Amino acid sequence: MSWTDPEYLRWSDHARGVPSTIPLAEQPVRARKVGLVAPLMVRTNSFLSQSVSAERRLRVLVGIIVARVGKLIYSFLASLDGYIADRAGAFDWAVPDEEVLDFINVTEREVGTYLYGRTMYEMMTGWENDPAVAAQSPMSAEFAQIWQAAEKVVFSRSLDSVSTTRTRIERTFDPGLVRDLKASTAQDLNVSGATLAASAWKAQLIDECHLYLAPMLVGGGKRMFPDDIRHTLELLDERRFGNGMVFLRYAVQT
Repeated sequence: MSWTDPEYLRWSDHARGVPSTIPLAEQPVRARKVGLVAPLMVRTNSFLSQSVSAERRLRVLVGIIVARVGKLIYSFLASLDGYIADRAGAFDWAVPDEEVLDFINVTEREVGTYLYGRTMYEMMTGWENDPAVAAQSPMSAEFAQIWQAAEKVVFSRSLDSVSTTRTRIERTFDPGLVRDLKASTAQDLNVSGATLAASAWKAQLIDECHLYLAPMLVGGGKRMFPDDIRHTLELLDERRFGNGMVFLRYAVQT
């Protein structure tokens, strides 16, 4: 189950807590993203005003543009032993509290498109169609706004229609389509659902993996990662939360 599944928030009163008061200095992702744009503009304008060769300026600007190409991210809340639901199908042990949701909202603002299978899409529609989901907490309301503003692509042979805006259906999972989506946007893409993500892993499409690990061993159930994948990962970021969860951000090496 996805950490943004509304059912997570119905499982526990943790989702009705108060917004995080963690200082900005202790929030590396927030601090980095908030402070990124203005310094980049200043440095770029200063650089272009200097007496440097046109060829060198072109190389720098091309580098900035390339850096803005969207990444495909696989993210989930999971147990420490790598399960997104236990053998009974439960996932109440991975409910994000308001501190975790606040952090999730910061990272999700970079996402412009969500990729879903039918099951995960239908679980997520409450973020737009059920006002009670967003009303559960301030951070839930913020995520609902983020989710509604993003594009959604649902890969399904059986889904007849969609019930949310900015949503379209694709009948088959086409790696070429996903590559085109990545190449055409500066915003990130997020693939959600272990089955759909397995296809993306096998097609070598995933660029980053975001893990929200709950302090829990469940011993079996639905696994986050498929069999028969092997990748070297580079740790890019980490964060620990007051409820015992840990966030790990990895780049997938090609």
